[in-house]
Amino acid sequence: MLVSLTRDMQAAPTTAGETAFWVVDRDAHRLYGLDRNLFVARAVPVDHPLEVEPVRDGGTWVLRSEDGLSGSSMRLDRLDPRGVVVTELYLESCRDLDTLDREQALVLENVNGSVRLSRVSEEGSLFPLLARVDLRCVSGSNGSILCGTDGGAVLRVDPASGAVLAELQLDGTIRDLAPGPTLGSTWALDTQGTGRVFLLDETLAVRWAAGVGFPCAHLGAVPGEERVWIADTSSPRVRRFGANAVVELDRQGLPSNNLDRSVPWRDGGVLLLSPSAIVHVGSDGNTLPGQGGFAWLSDAARVR
Repeated sequence: MLVSLTRDMQAAPTTAGETAFWVVDRDAHRLYGLDRNLFVARAVPVDHPLEVEPVRDGGTWVLRSEDGLSGSSMRLDRLDPRGVVVTELYLESCRDLDTLDREQALVLENVNGSVRLSRVSEEGSLFPLLARVDLRCVSGSNGSILCGTDGGAVLRVDPASGAVLAELQLDGTIRDLAPGPTLGSTWALDTQGTGRVFLLDETLAVRWAAGVGFPCAHLGAVPGEERVWIADTSSPRVRRFGANAVVELDRQGLPSNNLDRSVPWRDGGVLLLSPSAIVHVGSDGNTLPGQGGFAWLSDAARVR
């Protein structure tokens, strides 16, 4: 059963705790902070928010569209823990947002027929690092930057010079990357066809790979564990892969369709985003109380 959410709520309920989970509702123009029980602790007005990444001081980076239309120009906002804008930077349309060690923002921006990787400091200074036509996703990784490409490559990039330090060719389309269970390791997701998930070591060598088995878009990596959740974008289903590519859980028949993002939760389960609801699946695959009533959820991130 999904817990009701009043979409236009302006103030946090007095019973809500500290923010443990950020979600952005594109069509409601809100950044919501939810507590450990998924009750609304904070609601921040933000026009057309698309992606959110938490930072160490309790604030966030939020990437938002100027008009809500695909391909439009964007703004990158740095918000403090109260939701007050610290920095606002105007960008062209962007493909992805992440952070470097939960501090500076990393963005992939469409510029002059190419895709530019840039690092952005808290005060808004932008440092262009690398431009390639095929850059698709970005992830901070132990003091360096990882990028995935439309042609199936994974690149490790120096955050100061933009030099490519290492490159691995996996084929397919690398749509998502996430820090792996050990220092410098990386999860990579190929979303071509029914998908493949890879665990790479610190040198970008493949430790193991597995077929996902359904269309997918994003990884939900469990921090510090050799476990990753992946939601089915074509049916109400999620899988959890464990050590050595073992499928530990395959939960079908979930109460919401159009799943996308998978965010591992503190109970060993996962929070799955559909456009209008957060589905909570426990570590054993059982459905637990989630949160519903949103307009269009586009991204979420756990406060670590």
